[in-house]
Amino acid sequence: MKRHAALCLMWVCSVQFAAACINDDGTDYDDWDSWGRGSRGSWGGGGCCGGGGIFDDDDDFFDDGFLGFDSLRVRTRDGDFEGRRFDRGRSFLGIPYAAPPVGDLRWRAPQPYSAPKSDEVRMAKEYGPRCAQRASQTYQSEASESEDCLYLNIWAPEEPSSKKLPVMVWIHGGDHANGSASERMPDGSSSVYYDGSKLASKDVIVASFNYRLGALGFLPHPDLKAEDGTYGNQGLLDQVAALKWIKQNIAAFGGDPNNITIFGQGSGAQDVCYHMVSPLSRGLFHQAISESGGCTDYQAEEGDFSEDMQRWLTKLGCTSSNALKCLRSKRVADVLSTTPVSNNPFRPFVDGKFLPDQPRSLFDSGDVNNAAYILGSNSDEGSLFKESYSNVDSEAAYLAVLQQYLPAAALAQVGQAYPKAQYADTAHPYQSALSHVLGDARVVCPTWDTARRASEAGLDVYMYNFDDATGVGGSGTAHGAELGYLFGTGKLSSDAQKNLSDLIQRYWTNFAAFGDPNASGAFSWPQYSNKNKSGVSLSPTVKVLTDLRERECNLWHSIYSTQFPASSTTLPGTSSTPASGTK
Repeated sequence: MKRHAALCLMWVCSVQFAAACINDDGTDYDDWDSWGRGSRGSWGGGGCCGGGGIFDDDDDFFDDGFLGFDSLRVRTRDGDFEGRRFDRGRSFLGIPYAAPPVGDLRWRAPQPYSAPKSDEVRMAKEYGPRCAQRASQTYQSEASESEDCLYLNIWAPEEPSSKKLPVMVWIHGGDHANGSASERMPDGSSSVYYDGSKLASKDVIVASFNYRLGALGFLPHPDLKAEDGTYGNQGLLDQVAALKWIKQNIAAFGGDPNNITIFGQGSGAQDVCYHMVSPLSRGLFHQAISESGGCTDYQAEEGDFSEDMQRWLTKLGCTSSNALKCLRSKRVADVLSTTPVSNNPFRPFVDGKFLPDQPRSLFDSGDVNNAAYILGSNSDEGSLFKESYSNVDSEAAYLAVLQQYLPAAALAQVGQAYPKAQYADTAHPYQSALSHVLGDARVVCPTWDTARRASEAGLDVYMYNFDDATGVGGSGTAHGAELGYLFGTGKLSSDAQKNLSDLIQRYWTNFAAFGDPNASGAFSWPQYSNKNKSGVSLSPTVKVLTDLRERECNLWHSIYSTQFPASSTTLPGTSSTPASGTK
C-alpha cells in the first residue's frame, strides 16, 4: 500500500513524468575512439581522450570553422555542413550527433555517428525526423515512427562575431513521450515553436535537439545491463551525447564552449534538473533554466514499474529468456501501440549511473553541478490537464479523482486547501479546483521545492512566475504559455506582449552571457534565497514577487516529504506544516 501511494504521488507531483570522455560512466562514451577521424579516413589523429581526438580541447583547428569566406559552410569534427541564411542570421538544421539507434542499436546507449568518408559538403537546411511517438491531443503533436531521429539544430547571428558568443541549448518537453525540436505552433500554422532565430539575434548561439521518447527512449529492461552497462534512460543519455557534441563543435559556429546554458520546459525542465545532479553531465554546461518543472519530488526507482512493464512485454509476446531479440524484431508501430497511457513504465528513473540517487538527496548533500539556476512556473499550469476531467462536476466526482492519486491521509488536507467555494465564481468550480490541484502538485510546487534546495546547496538561484492573462493565442497563463514570448514565435498582437517578450529574451540571454539575468535598463530581478523567498512576476507590469504560492506549496512539500527519510523533509527557513482553509 505504501508503494502504491508513493507511485500515485509520483504521478501527481511530477511535471511530466517523468559524451565522449567521462571515465567509467557506464556508457559507450569511454570507447568513442572511433570518433577520431583517422578511423574513417578523413582526418588523421588519435582517439577519444588522446591528442587529435574529438574531445581534445587543446585542438584549435576548429576555433574558426568557417570555410573560406562563406559563413554558411562550417567544418565540424564530423565533416562539413552548409546551412541557410534567414533575415536575422544563419541556421544549420538536421545535423546528426549520434548513430541512428536502429536494429541492434535500439535501446543501446547512443553510439558514435559514422560520417561519410566523402569530402562532400552536406546540406543542413531541413530539420531531422521527429523521434517515434504517438499523436497527442494534449501536447498537440503529430505521430511519428522514425527511430533515425538523433539530430540537432543551430542558429547563429548573421555574421560571425569577433568573440565567441554564449550558447543556449534547448531541451523540449512532452512528458518524455511526445514532442521534438521542430514542433509546429499549436495555432495550426507552419511556424516552428522552438525556432531559435529570434533569440540568436540577441548575440547568442542557440541549439536544440531530438532525443528518444517513450518505450523507445526509456526502457528499463534488466537484460540491457549485460550489453553495455546501461539500463534505461536512453533518452537522457541522448541528451548527454548532444551536449558533448555541442561542446566539442560549437566554436565552429561562433559559440563559446566554456559558456553553455541548458534550458527546457515541462519534462525538458525536469531533464535540466536531472542534469544539475548527474555526474555524466559535469562540465557540459555552466547555467541552467527550468521552465515549469523541478525534480526533487519522488522520482521512479528500479522495480517501481516492473509489473506494468511485464504486462507490456506480455502484449508484445516477448517474455522469453531472449526478450531483447524479440523486442528488437517488433515494428515501431507495435511498440508504440502497446504502450500504456496510464501507469506508463517508460520514464526517467534512478538508475545508479545517470541518476546515482534521488535528486533530492543529491541537492541536499550538495552533490550538484555548480551552475546558476533560473526556475519558475506559470499562474495557471493545471489548465493544460483540465480537458482530461471535463466530467468532474460534483463534489463526489472531484473527491473520486483525488482518491486515485492521493493517500487517504492527504485527501482531507487537499480538499480543505482547494475547496469549491474558492472557485465559486468560475463556470466549472470543481474543474477549476482540480486544475489548481494538478498545477500546484505537478508543476508549481515541485519547481519551488527544487529552487529552495538548489539555493540551500549554495547555487545562485532566480525564480519567476509568468502571469500574462492576455496570453498568446488565447493560452492565458497555462503550461507552456511563456514559450511564444521566449522564442518570439507567438502572435504578439499588443505592445505590452511585445515588450514582455523582449524583456524575457533579455533576461534569458543575459543570464546565458553572465550567469545573472539582470540587464541594463531592465527591472531588477532579486536573487532567491530561503530567507527572502522572492522572485519576479513576468507580466505586463513586472514586479517583485514574494508570494510563490507558499500556503499551497507547504502542503505539497509536506506530502512529498512522506516519501523520503525524515532527515530530508524540511529545509532551514521553510515550513513543513500543511496548509488548510481558504485564502
